[in-house]
Amino acid sequence: MRKNILACTGLLALTSLAGCDAISKALEEGGICLDDLLEMADLTREDLEASDADELVESAMVAQEEVLGVSIVKDCRAEEGMDSLVADSSGGGGEESPREGESVSVGSAGQLGGTIVDMVDSAASDGMEVAILLDTTCSMRDDEAAVDAALEEIIQSVQDNNGLISLASYGDNQGCDDPWYARNDGDLIDPSANTMVADSLLTGIVRTGGCDWPESLYDGIYKTADELPWASANRRIIAITDATALEPPRTNHSQEDVTALLESKSISLDTILVGVSY
Repeated sequence: MRKNILACTGLLALTSLAGCDAISKALEEGGICLDDLLEMADLTREDLEASDADELVESAMVAQEEVLGVSIVKDCRAEEGMDSLVADSSGGGGEESPREGESVSVGSAGQLGGTIVDMVDSAASDGMEVAILLDTTCSMRDDEAAVDAALEEIIQSVQDNNGLISLASYGDNQGCDDPWYARNDGDLIDPSANTMVADSLLTGIVRTGGCDWPESLYDGIYKTADELPWASANRRIIAITDATALEPPRTNHSQEDVTALLESKSISLDTILVGVSY
């Protein structure tokens, strides 16, 4: 925890104009962008490339809450990246053109379960296939619990549409997480033919720690899209995270790789960015 004291000092001093602007925005919106938090805490994105990145962010958030009374932090850079990924992944390329994906943000884990259900329902069709891909690094622990709590409702939405469902999880594919990825036994599962479907899906959850702040989002999406036996006309991946994606050379696959694969397989991508919490 190299800069915990600096984090607290930077937030409590609040002497810069940038800090004042960030505070005003946070008070108005009930939250703050991660980059603004880092600036106020005398930290940079480079600091988040270290193995103690989660601890640095957590310390800064504690100090921020003491000053602002709010603890909602959103990685706005990740939001921009996910918006771009979804936009670039929408289009033709396979036998049928996938629908245009959705990219949404939620402030906290408390909103996550309902958002997934709404997302499943918003593009539902008979026989649809839905794969949920969840970041399970340290800062996502409460989000993991939120998915677990909403799983029966998610399953019911898929079953109501005679669909199939899969659940996968990922962390950091740089050698620190072993395994860095998991997917449920049985690939895409038919809820109407599996009385223990929730238990089967949860075998796709593996807790990871992460090497730094960014995570292997591109590798996770690529692996899920490439390995599942997609067969329907409505193929969807819903990717959930709170952090930016690792970029080459620290990832096996780039955004362009993901876009090309999704288009070739006619898979629609939805993303959910969750506010950072510990």
